[in-house]
Amino acid sequence: MKVLVVDDSSTDRIIIEAFLLELGHEVVACNGGKAALSLFDDDFDLILLDVMMPELPGYEVAKQIRNQYPNDWVPIIFLSARINPADIQKGIDAGGDDYLPKPIDKVILNSKMKAMDRIANMRHELIDVSNKLSSANELLKSMVNQDGLTGLSNRRHLDTVSREFIQLCAIKKTPISIIMADADHFKGYNDHYGHLMGDDCLKEIADTLKTELSAIGHLACRYGGEEFLVVLPNCTLDLSSQLAENIRNSLAQKNIDHSESNYGKVTLSAGLYTAIPSSQTTLAELIEAADEALYVAKHEGRNKICISDKIPAEIIDTVNE
Repeated sequence: MKVLVVDDSSTDRIIIEAFLLELGHEVVACNGGKAALSLFDDDFDLILLDVMMPELPGYEVAKQIRNQYPNDWVPIIFLSARINPADIQKGIDAGGDDYLPKPIDKVILNSKMKAMDRIANMRHELIDVSNKLSSANELLKSMVNQDGLTGLSNRRHLDTVSREFIQLCAIKKTPISIIMADADHFKGYNDHYGHLMGDDCLKEIADTLKTELSAIGHLACRYGGEEFLVVLPNCTLDLSSQLAENIRNSLAQKNIDHSESNYGKVTLSAGLYTAIPSSQTTLAELIEAADEALYVAKHEGRNKICISDKIPAEIIDTVNE
């Protein structure tokens, strides 16, 4: 075990340290309460703490350690020649776990250390289990928020995060852009190549989104089936239209065979909408405008980006300047 020994008596400190080293423990020793507080961290397995110290009493040291580390209980054994019931009660109330009478008896110290060693082992096991549970919870949280096929955000995560994005842009009076994208002739792709190949195709589209959007703040999600939605906070119309075109072009350049398409390869159509939202703006309103632009892109031959005709004049003006 790693043990912190705190005692203002150099003689007692040396004796205790020698006993502990003989028992095979790692020892850090100091001569006062303030030094103990500066040295202590949750890497220690045990504190042997003198009660009567002029600078800072042991009881006060224990209280401060308990306050500083409320969720990690490292055992504290008080060292004192005063072990009447009132003193023991005061020590326990201060956050101590046991008493070791002075002068230190080697046999008693050895017995205490065996008991503390068992506690330290259990503590380390609990910490390990707690860390594993924390990691598992983080994984579950990410799985709840992710589309299982593409690894993009899902609708649930979209609804939560997009509200925060809209409110932030409303407060800062900055634009928010929405890209609604759809894989062209995807039903024909699935019918011709099979659903497994269809899944691979959707993964390729998702990877394209991740690559092209990696350098900016965004939320990309699989909106449903072969539809994808990108939310771009603090993103102007000209920047978002360039990003949308980069996505479309990057996917086209992958030359994924699609015999059921007029282009002979997998392509993407998208609708784009940009606005400066108010605190009352909803995601549904933004999506509706982007979706209408997507419909135009489909109607005009697919494999293209169409900008919504509902974009406010002040947004258009900033592009024309």
